[in-house]
Amino acid sequence: MKFSTRARYGLRAMMDVAAHSKDTAAHLRDVAGRQRLSAKYLEQIFAQLKMAGLVRGIRGPRGGYVLARSPETITVQQVVEALEGPLSLVDCVQDESFCDRSASCPAREVWMTVSRQLTEDLARISLSDMSMRMAGDRAPLAANYCI
Repeated sequence: MKFSTRARYGLRAMMDVAAHSKDTAAHLRDVAGRQRLSAKYLEQIFAQLKMAGLVRGIRGPRGGYVLARSPETITVQQVVEALEGPLSLVDCVQDESFCDRSASCPAREVWMTVSRQLTEDLARISLSDMSMRMAGDRAPLAANYCI
């Protein structure tokens, strides 16, 4: 399973906003520059993150984006699901009617277990946790990191 570019870039951008918007809103063009991403693409990503209640937009000359909640309460799972939808390895995990064999399929049970474990694991990791891991528990988060 691979996460989409949208999910990976969204997580990078969320970590950037967490690191750079403590006192002021983060401008998407600044986030795009620091992360070497397209500002237009980030606009689309942030529209979804805003709809999911993970960021707030602030208008005006000092406007931009801030986290809607503290980074300790925003999880990797929430960011990924806001951008990709539910984390399911196969379609029948979310929708039993997707396959006429779902009710008796032993493989579906495996996919359900693995999907549930992935979701639970990503729900345990907050933006704050990632920032500490990336910074080695010693310094503010570096501007460029790979996710």
